Amino acid sequence: MKRPTCALVRVPAICVALFAAALAAQEIGSPPGGRENIYVPAEPLQRSAPPYPLHALSQGREGWATVSFIISEEGDVIEPMIEDSSSSDFDEPTLRAVRKWRYKPATLGGKPVEQSMVQTTIRYYLSDAKGARRQFIGKYRAIYKLITAKNFTEAGPLIQALGEGELNFYEDAWFWWLKYVYLDATGKAEPQALEEALRKALGSSESEDDAYLQPDAFVAASQRLYLLRARDNDFSGAVTVFERLKASKTAKRSKSYQDAVELLQPSYDKIMQLVDEPELFRQEARIDEHNYWVHRMLRRSFAFGDVKDGKLELVDVRCTRANRRFVSIPKDEVLRIPDTWGDCRVYIKGDVGTTFSFEEYPASYSNTINPAQIAPTKD
Repeated sequence: MKRPTCALVRVPAICVALFAAALAAQEIGSPPGGRENIYVPAEPLQRSAPPYPLHALSQGREGWATVSFIISEEGDVIEPMIEDSSSSDFDEPTLRAVRKWRYKPATLGGKPVEQSMVQTTIRYYLSDAKGARRQFIGKYRAIYKLITAKNFTEAGPLIQALGEGELNFYEDAWFWWLKYVYLDATGKAEPQALEEALRKALGSSESEDDAYLQPDAFVAASQRLYLLRARDNDFSGAVTVFERLKASKTAKRSKSYQDAVELLQPSYDKIMQLVDEPELFRQEARIDEHNYWVHRMLRRSFAFGDVKDGKLELVDVRCTRANRRFVSIPKDEVLRIPDTWGDCRVYIKGDVGTTFSFEEYPASYSNTINPAQIAPTKD
């Protein structure tokens, strides 16, 4: 195997690129000239790279993991969790490294405060390859011909073998796109499997232009993922996909970009219109392989129930201005997140495969409780 090379971060047997989501200093409703409400986000002081996972290294596999966490008032990383990754091989090394990071804490009016909604993607490189290799392309084309010929019996094992082999970033993205094409063609795949394949083909959504698929495939994958989520009433997920597609420099290089945007725009506009209307948003959710279900809130009030096939451990509400973690919520209660908490995501942890219903209530719904009135759970 070639010695890993990387121009960004270099440590033994690893090249790791760190991409951190940063927030600019901003005022939170402060009066002109007032300083008591000026919010200054945390700044990194020490962020060492993780070791390359041995299993992925032995297979020659590159990959990535997106992790979110809270920065404490002391500048420590607390409650890190993996939002998504190309492979579970990269999960634990990422979590171990992030727990050791140190920050200059965020401040509000000059006083240290916790900062939530911090998200970072760590990419694990073994080379500076800028595309798929000839051997991979040959296997890809052969499998694609089998799928086109509906020879699924022969194509299935070959796809599995391809996914277990040596893959760089570009090849990994194309493998997941090929797997989606195969699953969709069989007509027997569960929606979760189709979504996973599309999500991993598109890669980390932190940057608008970090795609490894070619423009036409990126647009096609985005369009299909949007439709899957919209049909499952995952309006939040659909909105996120459309907004990334619309902003993507990669997508804009595709001849089908404008047609795709025009096709999806009315649906997106309808979803955004529904946010302010009295209809209840309800979707069926499932805990994924990372033991979490992550949801970007479109509204301020939510509840969940009908837990099946496992159990839920905690509910973590992370917003740009505040956060709360609960091991339980009063039964049949609807929580309303205060507007002052800013943009929010809900992280629900539980057994892999656990299903439950998640509901977002309209602003007109008044029978709610403020999560600030419930004592948060501490680790």
